Amino acid sequence: MGVFGTVIPYRLFSSAVTKIEGARASVIASVEPVLAALWGFLFFKEIPGLLTLTAYALISTAAVVVARK
Repeated sequence: MGVFGTVIPYRLFSSAVTKIEGARASVIASVEPVLAALWGFLFFKEIPGLLTLTAYALISTAAVVVARK
């Protein structure tokens, strides 16, 4: 279970960073918690609270601002 949850994604991310620039990779990495919550909602019906939704909105907004520069 640990191999599929940590080792494989880390290796894939490490190999992707060598192919794209670091700024773009950091934006992708910062959006990961938001996407994980989306998958949790879609597959497991986990409902995030208001504070969590606010945090996801801030993370997404920061990622868009950084990506546009």
